[in-house]
Amino acid sequence: MKYFKKAAALVLAVLCLMSGCRKKQELTSSFDGLGVTSAASSRNYITLLYSSSDKFNPYTAVTDINRQLCRLMYEPLVKTDNDFNAVNCLAESVTLNGKTCTVALKNALFSDGSAVTADDVVYSFNAAKGSATEYAYKLYGAVSAAASGGKTVVFNLAKADPYFVNLIDFPIMKKGSEARADEDGKALPPIGAGRYVSDDGMTKLTANTKYYGGSLNINEIRLINAPDSESVSHYVEVGAADMYYSDISDGNIVRMSGKKVSINLNRIVFIGVNKAYGELANAELRQAISSGIDRKAVCRDGYYNNALAANGFFNPKWQPVKSVQSIETTANKEITIENLEKIGYNSVDANGIRKNSGGQRLEFELLVNSENRVRVFAAQLIANQLFEYGIKIRIAEKSFADYTAALASGNFQLYLGEVAITPN
Repeated sequence: MKYFKKAAALVLAVLCLMSGCRKKQELTSSFDGLGVTSAASSRNYITLLYSSSDKFNPYTAVTDINRQLCRLMYEPLVKTDNDFNAVNCLAESVTLNGKTCTVALKNALFSDGSAVTADDVVYSFNAAKGSATEYAYKLYGAVSAAASGGKTVVFNLAKADPYFVNLIDFPIMKKGSEARADEDGKALPPIGAGRYVSDDGMTKLTANTKYYGGSLNINEIRLINAPDSESVSHYVEVGAADMYYSDISDGNIVRMSGKKVSINLNRIVFIGVNKAYGELANAELRQAISSGIDRKAVCRDGYYNNALAANGFFNPKWQPVKSVQSIETTANKEITIENLEKIGYNSVDANGIRKNSGGQRLEFELLVNSENRVRVFAAQLIANQLFEYGIKIRIAEKSFADYTAALASGNFQLYLGEVAITPN
Protein backbone atom coordinates (compact mmCIF):
# COMPACT_ATOMS: atom_id res chain seq x y z
CA MET A 1 0.00 0.00 0.00
CA LYS A 2 1.53 3.28 -1.15
CA TYR A 3 1.14 5.25 2.06
CA PHE A 4 1.56 2.40 4.54
CA LYS A 5 5.12 3.29 5.53
CA LYS A 6 3.98 6.86 6.14
CA ALA A 7 1.34 5.73 8.58
CA ALA A 8 1.39 7.00 12.10
CA ALA A 9 1.61 4.17 14.59
CA LEU A 10 -2.12 4.11 15.27
CA VAL A 11 -2.54 0.42 14.76
CA LEU A 12 -4.87 -2.29 15.99
CA ALA A 13 -4.16 -5.99 15.43
CA VAL A 14 -7.51 -7.39 14.37
CA LEU A 15 -9.05 -10.61 15.64
CA CYS A 16 -11.77 -12.58 13.95
CA LEU A 17 -14.92 -13.85 15.59
CA MET A 18 -16.07 -17.41 15.75
CA SER A 19 -19.23 -18.37 17.55
CA GLY A 20 -20.29 -21.83 18.56
CA CYS A 21 -23.83 -22.29 19.83
CA ARG A 22 -23.53 -25.74 21.36
CA LYS A 23 -21.40 -27.73 23.77
CA LYS A 24 -17.72 -27.91 22.87
CA GLN A 25 -16.25 -31.08 21.34
CA GLU A 26 -12.70 -32.20 20.62
CA LEU A 27 -12.88 -31.87 16.84
CA THR A 28 -10.73 -29.05 15.57
CA SER A 29 -11.91 -27.32 12.44
CA SER A 30 -9.66 -25.60 10.00
CA PHE A 31 -11.15 -22.43 11.05
CA ASP A 32 -7.82 -23.29 12.38
CA GLY A 33 -7.41 -25.14 15.57
CA LEU A 34 -10.64 -24.35 17.38
CA GLY A 35 -13.20 -26.77 18.72
CA VAL A 36 -16.28 -27.35 16.61
CA THR A 37 -19.41 -27.59 18.71
CA SER A 38 -22.32 -30.00 18.96
CA ALA A 39 -25.78 -29.93 20.51
CA ALA A 40 -25.02 -32.70 22.95
CA SER A 41 -22.21 -35.12 23.64
CA SER A 42 -24.23 -37.89 22.01
CA ARG A 43 -24.69 -36.02 18.71
CA ASN A 44 -22.13 -36.91 16.04
CA TYR A 45 -23.00 -34.24 13.47
CA ILE A 46 -23.01 -30.48 13.28
CA THR A 47 -24.65 -27.98 10.94
CA LEU A 48 -22.75 -25.28 9.03
CA LEU A 49 -23.56 -22.80 6.29
CA TYR A 50 -22.50 -22.97 2.63
CA SER A 51 -23.38 -21.49 -0.75
CA SER A 52 -24.81 -24.01 -3.22
CA SER A 53 -24.00 -21.72 -6.15
CA ASP A 54 -20.30 -21.62 -5.23
CA LYS A 55 -17.63 -24.32 -5.47
CA PHE A 56 -15.68 -26.39 -2.97
CA ASN A 57 -12.43 -25.61 -4.74
CA PRO A 58 -10.02 -23.72 -2.46
CA TYR A 59 -8.62 -21.75 -5.39
CA THR A 60 -11.84 -20.75 -7.14
CA ALA A 61 -14.43 -20.48 -4.33
CA VAL A 62 -15.59 -16.89 -3.98
CA THR A 63 -17.74 -16.94 -0.82
CA ASP A 64 -16.20 -16.81 2.63
CA ILE A 65 -18.38 -19.64 3.92
CA ASN A 66 -17.25 -22.04 1.16
CA ARG A 67 -13.63 -21.01 1.52
CA GLN A 68 -13.78 -21.88 5.22
CA LEU A 69 -15.38 -25.25 4.48
CA CYS A 70 -12.52 -25.95 2.08
CA ARG A 71 -10.20 -25.79 5.07
CA LEU A 72 -11.95 -28.90 6.35
CA MET A 73 -11.57 -30.74 3.05
CA TYR A 74 -8.00 -29.88 2.05
CA GLU A 75 -4.95 -30.12 4.25
CA PRO A 76 -1.91 -27.81 3.92
CA LEU A 77 1.74 -28.64 4.39
CA VAL A 78 1.78 -26.53 7.55
CA LYS A 79 -0.55 -24.14 9.32
CA THR A 80 0.09 -21.46 11.92
CA ASP A 81 -1.37 -21.62 15.39
CA ASN A 82 -2.98 -18.73 17.27
CA ASP A 83 0.46 -17.30 18.11
CA PHE A 84 1.71 -17.62 14.50
CA ASN A 85 3.94 -20.63 15.15
CA ALA A 86 4.23 -23.14 12.30
CA VAL A 87 2.61 -26.54 12.92
CA ASN A 88 3.30 -29.43 10.53
CA CYS A 89 0.30 -30.97 8.76
CA LEU A 90 1.13 -32.93 5.60
CA ALA A 91 4.77 -31.92 6.07
CA GLU A 92 6.90 -34.36 8.04
CA SER A 93 9.75 -31.87 8.18
CA VAL A 94 10.67 -28.47 6.76
CA THR A 95 14.29 -27.41 6.20
CA LEU A 96 15.34 -23.88 5.27
CA ASN A 97 18.74 -23.29 3.69
CA GLY A 98 19.24 -19.84 2.26
CA LYS A 99 16.95 -19.42 -0.74
CA THR A 100 15.82 -23.05 -0.64
CA CYS A 101 13.06 -24.66 1.41
CA THR A 102 12.86 -28.47 1.41
CA VAL A 103 9.72 -30.23 2.61
CA ALA A 104 9.55 -33.96 3.33
CA LEU A 105 5.99 -35.31 3.22
CA LYS A 106 4.20 -37.60 5.63
CA ASN A 107 2.78 -40.87 4.39
CA ALA A 108 -0.71 -39.42 3.98
CA LEU A 109 -3.56 -40.47 1.70
CA PHE A 110 -6.15 -38.54 -0.25
CA SER A 111 -9.79 -39.34 0.45
CA ASP A 112 -9.86 -41.70 -2.57
CA GLY A 113 -7.05 -43.78 -1.04
CA SER A 114 -4.23 -42.61 -3.32
CA ALA A 115 -0.99 -41.33 -1.80
CA VAL A 116 -0.21 -37.64 -1.39
CA THR A 117 2.92 -37.10 -3.49
CA ALA A 118 5.37 -34.34 -4.24
CA ASP A 119 3.79 -33.94 -7.68
CA ASP A 120 0.45 -33.14 -6.03
CA VAL A 121 2.13 -30.49 -3.87
CA VAL A 122 3.83 -28.88 -6.87
CA TYR A 123 0.54 -28.94 -8.77
CA SER A 124 -1.26 -27.30 -5.84
CA PHE A 125 1.53 -24.74 -5.44
CA ASN A 126 1.13 -23.67 -9.06
CA ALA A 127 -2.66 -23.51 -8.65
CA ALA A 128 -2.20 -21.34 -5.55
CA LYS A 129 0.29 -19.02 -7.27
CA GLY A 130 -2.08 -18.58 -10.20
CA SER A 131 -5.20 -17.97 -8.13
CA ALA A 132 -6.86 -14.78 -6.92
CA THR A 133 -6.64 -15.89 -3.28
CA GLU A 134 -4.69 -15.08 -0.15
CA TYR A 135 -2.41 -18.01 -0.97
CA ALA A 136 -1.09 -16.29 -4.11
CA TYR A 137 -0.37 -13.20 -2.07
CA LYS A 138 1.48 -15.16 0.59
CA LEU A 139 3.63 -16.99 -1.98
CA TYR A 140 4.91 -13.81 -3.64
CA GLY A 141 8.50 -14.67 -2.64
CA ALA A 142 8.40 -18.28 -3.90
CA VAL A 143 9.79 -18.50 -7.42
CA SER A 144 9.09 -22.17 -8.10
CA ALA A 145 8.51 -25.61 -6.61
CA ALA A 146 9.86 -28.93 -7.85
CA ALA A 147 9.47 -32.57 -6.85
CA SER A 148 12.59 -34.39 -5.72
CA GLY A 149 11.42 -37.96 -5.67
CA GLY A 150 7.95 -38.98 -4.58
CA LYS A 151 7.95 -37.50 -1.08
CA THR A 152 10.15 -34.38 -1.19
CA VAL A 153 9.39 -30.91 -2.51
CA VAL A 154 11.95 -28.14 -3.01
CA PHE A 155 10.81 -24.50 -3.06
CA ASN A 156 13.10 -21.92 -4.62
CA LEU A 157 12.79 -18.45 -3.11
CA ALA A 158 13.55 -15.02 -4.53
CA LYS A 159 15.51 -14.30 -1.35
CA ALA A 160 16.27 -16.01 1.95
CA ASP A 161 13.33 -15.88 4.34
CA PRO A 162 13.66 -17.43 7.82
CA TYR A 163 9.86 -17.46 8.21
CA PHE A 164 8.93 -18.88 4.80
CA VAL A 165 7.62 -22.00 6.53
CA ASN A 166 4.67 -19.89 7.76
CA LEU A 167 3.61 -19.31 4.15
CA ILE A 168 3.23 -22.87 2.89
CA ASP A 169 -0.30 -23.26 4.22
CA PHE A 170 -1.85 -23.55 0.76
CA PRO A 171 -4.36 -26.45 0.40
CA ILE A 172 -3.11 -29.63 -1.24
CA MET A 173 -5.40 -31.25 -3.80
CA LYS A 174 -4.83 -34.29 -5.97
CA LYS A 175 -3.24 -33.40 -9.29
CA GLY A 176 -5.86 -32.89 -12.00
CA SER A 177 -8.81 -33.78 -9.77
CA GLU A 178 -10.46 -30.37 -10.19
CA ALA A 179 -11.45 -31.53 -13.69
CA ARG A 180 -13.82 -34.18 -12.29
CA ALA A 181 -17.52 -33.96 -13.15
CA ASP A 182 -20.64 -36.03 -12.52
CA GLU A 183 -22.66 -37.77 -15.25
CA ASP A 184 -24.55 -34.54 -15.91
CA GLY A 185 -21.34 -32.62 -16.43
CA LYS A 186 -21.53 -30.78 -13.12
CA ALA A 187 -18.12 -30.06 -11.67
CA LEU A 188 -17.18 -32.07 -8.58
CA PRO A 189 -14.87 -30.83 -5.83
CA PRO A 190 -11.18 -31.68 -6.20
CA ILE A 191 -9.93 -34.59 -4.10
CA GLY A 192 -8.31 -33.57 -0.83
CA ALA A 193 -6.61 -35.14 2.18
CA GLY A 194 -8.44 -33.14 4.84
CA ARG A 195 -10.71 -34.24 7.64
CA TYR A 196 -13.88 -34.26 5.57
CA VAL A 197 -15.04 -35.13 2.08
CA SER A 198 -18.07 -33.77 0.24
CA ASP A 199 -20.81 -35.94 -1.16
CA ASP A 200 -21.37 -35.63 -4.91
CA GLY A 201 -24.38 -33.41 -4.35
CA MET A 202 -22.28 -31.08 -2.18
CA THR A 203 -24.99 -30.99 0.48
CA LYS A 204 -22.99 -32.48 3.35
CA LEU A 205 -19.48 -33.39 4.44
CA THR A 206 -18.59 -36.74 5.94
CA ALA A 207 -15.52 -37.83 7.88
CA ASN A 208 -12.61 -38.83 5.65
CA THR A 209 -11.83 -42.43 6.61
CA LYS A 210 -8.35 -42.05 5.06
CA TYR A 211 -7.47 -38.99 7.12
CA TYR A 212 -3.88 -39.26 8.36
CA GLY A 213 -4.81 -37.75 11.72
CA GLY A 214 -7.08 -40.64 12.68
CA SER A 215 -10.79 -40.85 13.52
CA LEU A 216 -12.97 -37.83 14.28
CA ASN A 217 -15.66 -37.32 16.89
CA ILE A 218 -17.95 -35.54 14.43
CA ASN A 219 -18.84 -37.90 11.59
CA GLU A 220 -21.02 -35.60 9.53
CA ILE A 221 -21.41 -31.91 8.75
CA ARG A 222 -24.85 -31.04 7.44
CA LEU A 223 -24.98 -27.96 5.24
CA ILE A 224 -27.59 -25.20 5.02
CA ASN A 225 -27.62 -23.12 1.85
CA ALA A 226 -27.04 -19.43 2.64
CA PRO A 227 -26.90 -17.73 -0.77
CA ASP A 228 -26.20 -14.18 0.38
CA SER A 229 -25.01 -12.12 3.34
CA GLU A 230 -28.56 -11.49 4.55
CA SER A 231 -29.32 -15.19 4.80
CA VAL A 232 -25.99 -15.81 6.53
CA SER A 233 -26.86 -13.18 9.13
CA HIS A 234 -30.35 -14.64 9.56
CA TYR A 235 -29.17 -18.22 10.09
CA VAL A 236 -26.50 -17.10 12.55
CA GLU A 237 -28.88 -14.90 14.52
CA VAL A 238 -31.53 -17.64 14.87
CA GLY A 239 -28.92 -20.25 15.82
CA ALA A 240 -29.49 -22.54 12.82
CA ALA A 241 -25.74 -23.04 12.37
CA ASP A 242 -23.64 -24.68 15.06
CA MET A 243 -20.68 -22.45 14.28
CA TYR A 244 -19.98 -19.31 12.29
CA TYR A 245 -16.68 -17.73 11.34
CA SER A 246 -16.17 -14.06 10.54
CA ASP A 247 -13.05 -11.95 10.11
CA ILE A 248 -15.24 -8.81 10.38
CA SER A 249 -13.27 -7.29 7.49
CA ASP A 250 -16.54 -6.08 5.98
CA GLY A 251 -17.37 -4.19 9.16
CA ASN A 252 -20.37 -6.37 9.94
CA ILE A 253 -20.51 -7.95 13.39
CA VAL A 254 -23.43 -10.37 13.31
CA ARG A 255 -25.61 -10.75 16.40
CA MET A 256 -25.14 -14.23 17.80
CA SER A 257 -25.74 -16.31 20.88
CA GLY A 258 -23.52 -18.92 22.47
CA LYS A 259 -19.78 -18.84 23.05
CA LYS A 260 -17.38 -16.67 21.09
CA VAL A 261 -13.77 -17.64 20.54
CA SER A 262 -11.21 -15.27 19.06
CA ILE A 263 -8.59 -16.17 16.47
CA ASN A 264 -5.63 -13.87 15.95
CA LEU A 265 -5.49 -12.52 12.42
CA ASN A 266 -2.47 -10.84 10.90
CA ARG A 267 -4.32 -7.68 9.88
CA ILE A 268 -3.60 -4.16 10.99
CA VAL A 269 -5.99 -1.23 11.19
CA PHE A 270 -3.97 1.97 10.94
CA ILE A 271 -4.07 5.68 10.24
CA GLY A 272 -2.22 6.67 7.10
CA VAL A 273 -0.74 10.16 6.89
CA ASN A 274 -0.24 12.35 3.82
CA LYS A 275 3.08 13.92 4.79
CA ALA A 276 2.78 16.33 1.88
CA TYR A 277 -0.14 18.08 3.57
CA GLY A 278 0.88 21.11 5.63
CA GLU A 279 1.62 20.49 9.28
CA LEU A 280 1.36 16.73 8.84
CA ALA A 281 4.92 16.84 7.53
CA ASN A 282 5.95 17.64 11.09
CA ALA A 283 7.16 14.56 12.99
CA GLU A 284 6.22 16.08 16.36
CA LEU A 285 2.61 16.55 15.23
CA ARG A 286 2.41 12.98 13.97
CA GLN A 287 3.83 11.79 17.28
CA ALA A 288 1.25 13.87 19.14
CA ILE A 289 -1.57 12.32 17.10
CA SER A 290 -0.21 8.84 17.77
CA SER A 291 0.26 9.32 21.51
CA GLY A 292 -3.16 10.97 21.82
CA ILE A 293 -5.00 7.81 20.80
CA ASP A 294 -6.10 5.19 23.31
CA ARG A 295 -5.82 2.06 21.20
CA LYS A 296 -7.20 -0.15 23.96
CA ALA A 297 -10.35 1.97 24.14
CA VAL A 298 -10.81 1.80 20.35
CA CYS A 299 -10.46 -1.99 20.51
CA ARG A 300 -12.93 -2.21 23.38
CA ASP A 301 -15.55 0.28 22.23
CA GLY A 302 -15.12 0.34 18.46
CA TYR A 303 -14.38 -3.33 17.83
CA TYR A 304 -16.25 -4.71 20.83
CA ASN A 305 -13.09 -6.40 22.14
CA ASN A 306 -12.57 -8.16 18.81
CA ALA A 307 -9.19 -6.49 18.29
CA LEU A 308 -5.87 -6.24 20.11
CA ALA A 309 -4.19 -2.91 20.74
CA ALA A 310 -1.01 -3.08 18.72
CA ASN A 311 2.29 -1.86 20.14
CA GLY A 312 3.99 -1.80 16.72
CA PHE A 313 3.48 -2.75 13.11
CA PHE A 314 3.78 -6.48 13.79
CA ASN A 315 1.17 -8.56 15.55
CA PRO A 316 1.70 -8.33 19.32
CA LYS A 317 1.13 -12.09 19.60
CA TRP A 318 4.15 -12.89 17.40
CA GLN A 319 6.97 -13.96 19.73
CA PRO A 320 9.97 -12.75 17.62
CA VAL A 321 8.91 -9.09 17.94
CA LYS A 322 7.57 -8.96 21.49
CA SER A 323 10.82 -7.51 22.85
CA VAL A 324 11.28 -4.86 20.16
CA GLN A 325 7.84 -3.21 19.90
CA SER A 326 7.18 -0.45 22.41
CA ILE A 327 4.37 1.82 21.19
CA GLU A 328 2.07 2.67 24.10
CA THR A 329 -1.40 1.16 23.78
CA THR A 330 -3.12 3.82 25.90
CA ALA A 331 -3.06 7.58 25.35
CA ASN A 332 -0.15 9.52 26.85
CA LYS A 333 -1.40 13.01 27.66
CA GLU A 334 1.99 14.33 28.71
CA ILE A 335 3.75 13.35 25.47
CA THR A 336 0.84 14.57 23.34
CA ILE A 337 0.75 18.05 24.87
CA GLU A 338 4.56 18.30 25.00
CA ASN A 339 4.83 17.67 21.26
CA LEU A 340 2.02 20.09 20.42
CA GLU A 341 3.60 22.84 22.45
CA LYS A 342 7.02 22.10 20.99
CA ILE A 343 5.73 23.05 17.54
CA GLY A 344 4.03 26.17 18.79
CA TYR A 345 0.42 25.13 19.34
CA ASN A 346 0.20 26.60 22.81
CA SER A 347 -3.30 28.09 22.96
CA VAL A 348 -6.86 26.91 22.48
CA ASP A 349 -9.58 28.92 20.73
CA ALA A 350 -13.19 29.34 21.82
CA ASN A 351 -14.11 26.10 20.00
CA GLY A 352 -11.54 24.04 21.89
CA ILE A 353 -9.13 23.77 18.92
CA ARG A 354 -5.42 24.35 19.38
CA LYS A 355 -3.80 27.15 17.39
CA ASN A 356 -0.36 28.66 16.98
CA SER A 357 0.74 32.29 17.20
CA GLY A 358 -0.22 32.82 13.57
CA GLY A 359 -3.77 31.64 14.19
CA GLN A 360 -3.37 28.33 12.33
CA ARG A 361 -5.60 25.67 13.87
CA LEU A 362 -5.02 21.93 14.19
CA GLU A 363 -7.87 20.72 12.04
CA PHE A 364 -7.66 17.71 9.73
CA GLU A 365 -9.85 15.38 7.69
CA LEU A 366 -9.86 11.62 8.29
CA LEU A 367 -10.95 9.61 5.26
CA VAL A 368 -12.82 6.36 5.95
CA ASN A 369 -14.69 3.76 3.89
CA SER A 370 -18.38 4.44 4.54
CA GLU A 371 -19.28 0.83 3.67
CA ASN A 372 -17.39 -0.47 6.73
CA ARG A 373 -19.49 0.72 9.66
CA VAL A 374 -17.19 -0.69 12.34
CA ARG A 375 -14.32 1.32 10.89
CA VAL A 376 -16.49 4.45 10.68
CA PHE A 377 -17.32 4.06 14.37
CA ALA A 378 -13.63 3.56 15.19
CA ALA A 379 -12.84 6.77 13.28
CA GLN A 380 -15.42 8.65 15.34
CA LEU A 381 -13.89 7.36 18.56
CA ILE A 382 -10.43 8.46 17.42
CA ALA A 383 -11.76 11.90 16.52
CA ASN A 384 -13.33 12.25 19.96
CA GLN A 385 -10.10 11.21 21.68
CA LEU A 386 -7.96 13.69 19.75
CA PHE A 387 -10.36 16.56 20.35
CA GLU A 388 -9.54 16.26 24.04
CA TYR A 389 -6.10 17.64 23.08
CA GLY A 390 -7.43 20.33 20.78
CA ILE A 391 -6.99 18.43 17.52
CA LYS A 392 -10.18 18.57 15.49
CA ILE A 393 -10.78 15.64 13.15
CA ARG A 394 -13.53 15.80 10.52
CA ILE A 395 -14.69 12.36 9.39
CA ALA A 396 -14.98 12.12 5.59
CA GLU A 397 -17.06 9.04 4.76
CA LYS A 398 -16.71 7.91 1.15
CA SER A 399 -17.85 4.84 -0.77
CA PHE A 400 -15.14 2.23 -1.21
CA ALA A 401 -14.65 3.24 -4.85
CA ASP A 402 -14.26 6.92 -3.97
CA TYR A 403 -12.13 6.04 -0.93
CA THR A 404 -9.62 4.05 -2.99
CA ALA A 405 -9.61 6.67 -5.73
CA ALA A 406 -8.74 9.36 -3.17
CA LEU A 407 -5.88 7.25 -1.84
CA ALA A 408 -4.55 6.52 -5.32
CA SER A 409 -4.52 10.22 -6.22
CA GLY A 410 -3.10 11.36 -2.88
CA ASN A 411 -6.19 13.47 -2.27
CA PHE A 412 -6.43 12.97 1.49
CA GLN A 413 -4.95 14.22 4.74
CA LEU A 414 -5.42 11.21 7.03
CA TYR A 415 -7.13 7.92 6.30
CA LEU A 416 -8.19 4.92 8.34
CA GLY A 417 -7.15 1.74 6.56
CA GLU A 418 -6.65 -1.96 7.08
CA VAL A 419 -4.04 -4.22 5.56
CA ALA A 420 -3.32 -7.94 5.76
CA ILE A 421 0.28 -8.84 6.59
CA THR A 422 1.75 -12.14 5.53
CA PRO A 423 2.76 -14.39 8.47
CA ASN A 424 6.47 -14.09 7.62
